[in-house]
Amino acid sequence: MIFILNLRRFIVALIPVFLLFAEPGAAQSSAKNKTPFPVKYTSKADQNILLRTITLAPVYDNLNGIYAKPVQKLLVDLLQTDKAWGFAEIVGHDQNKFIENYDLYPDDVLDVLSKTNAQGLLTAFITKGPRGLNAKLKLFTHDQGLLLAEESIEDTATFEISKLRQQFVQMYQSLKNKLPYRGYVLSRRGLDVTISLGAINGVKAGQELTLAQIIKLNRHPKLKFLVGVEKEIIAKVIVKKADTYLSFAQITFEKETGVVDIGAKVLPTDFISYPLPEINKEGEVVGEKKTANSAPVNESKPTEESQPSPAEDQQTVANREELLDRHNSLGIFTAQGVITQYSETNSMINGTEASSTQSFAPGVNLGVLMYIQNGFFGEASYQTSSFSISNDLAG
Repeated sequence: MIFILNLRRFIVALIPVFLLFAEPGAAQSSAKNKTPFPVKYTSKADQNILLRTITLAPVYDNLNGIYAKPVQKLLVDLLQTDKAWGFAEIVGHDQNKFIENYDLYPDDVLDVLSKTNAQGLLTAFITKGPRGLNAKLKLFTHDQGLLLAEESIEDTATFEISKLRQQFVQMYQSLKNKLPYRGYVLSRRGLDVTISLGAINGVKAGQELTLAQIIKLNRHPKLKFLVGVEKEIIAKVIVKKADTYLSFAQITFEKETGVVDIGAKVLPTDFISYPLPEINKEGEVVGEKKTANSAPVNESKPTEESQPSPAEDQQTVANREELLDRHNSLGIFTAQGVITQYSETNSMINGTEASSTQSFAPGVNLGVLMYIQNGFFGEASYQTSSFSISNDLAG
C-alpha cells in the first residue's frame, strides 16, 4: 500500500516536468502557422530598377528655348497621362548645371532623386547644327544614379516643331520598351494577383504571363549604361480579367510558396508593349492627366471576380565615348603632314614676266587644343612648308 502511494506521487511529479518540456515546442509550432507565406526573396537590383515615379529635368536646346519649351510641355504631358509611371516636379536642380554632365556625375542624379522622392530622372537635349537637328532622351535611375536607357535622333530635314514632337513621342515609347520588364505585381491575396498591365498593353484574358525577379544588372564596363539583366523566373500566372490599365490573374506555378510579392516583374512578351502615346494638332497629349507627385495606379487588391537586352546604336556609343574621353583629358595635340603645290608669277618693270612652280612641297601642321574649364577651350595651330625653286632670270 505504501508502494502504490509513492508511485502515484512519482507520476504526479513527472506531469509538470513533461509539460515544461512540451510547451516550447507547441509555442514554436503555433508561431510558424501564423505566417501563411514564410518564404521571402529580396534583390537590391530588382528594387533599384522598379520605377514608380519619374521626374523631368529642364529640357535644353541651343536656340534660346525655341525647341526646349514645346518639348518640355510635351514630356510633362506624357508623364502626367502615363498610367505606368507617376510624375513629380523636379526639386534641387541647379539651373546652371549642364544636363549632359549627368552621364559623368551620377551623384548629382542621386541628389535630385532624393530631393524629388522619385526613382527615375528623364533628360532631353536638343541641338541644331550644320548636320541638322540632333536630339537625345535619357533615363537615369536610383541604381547608383547611372543611365538606364537612351534614345536619340539625328535628322537633317526636320526643323518643324510639330514633327519634332512626333519624334519625341516615338522616342518616349521606345525608351519605355527598353526596360527589362513590362509591368509588376501591385498586390496579392492568396493565389490572386493584380498586375499593372491591361488591355491597352495587349494583355487578354486567358493568356499566360511569366513573373521573375531581377538579380543582377549588367552594364557597359566603361560607359555604365544597361546592356542586359540576369533574372530568376519565380512564377507563371493566367490572366482572368483584363481591364484597360490593370489585369487580375491567378498563380498557376510558383517556385516556392509566397515567393511572389508586390513588385515582382512581368517579363516582356511579343504581345505586351507600352502603347504609342497620341498627341493632337496643338501638341497636347490625348489622355487623362495625373496631378503632380501622383502614383501611377492604386495598389488595390483584386476583386472576387530570355529577353532582348537594351542596346544602343554604334553612333550613340561613339558619341558618349568621345564625351567621356574629352572630360578626362587636358587637351588634344595634333601633328599632320602637309603636301603643298606652289606657283607664282611676277611682272617685271621692263615688261617681262618671271614665274616659278613647285608641284610637290612637303610641310607640317601642328595644333593644340586645351580645355580650360567646362564650356571654354583655347586652340592654336602652326603650318609651314620648306622648299627651293629656280627661275630663268639671270642672277
